[in-house]
Amino acid sequence: MLTYFRLKQLWDTKQYAQFADNDYVALNHGEKKFSKPEHERLYQQWLKGAFPGNTQAALHTQAQPEGNGIFESYWLRT
Repeated sequence: MLTYFRLKQLWDTKQYAQFADNDYVALNHGEKKFSKPEHERLYQQWLKGAFPGNTQAALHTQAQPEGNGIFESYWLRT
């Protein structure tokens, strides 16, 4: 989430020269993943450097992947 916030701030302040090619992909992915109003509130607080409670630690945690898929491996004999 912190990466998204950093990229969003660069985009919002029109600092496009700071972007690498993969940053555009990360920003687009972040916009889809962090589109809820609570994310916007956290972003506004991040801009001010103020986080309530334990939010700073929560921002560093990795969100669980979306979906209910199952990974299985098989050994195929040929």
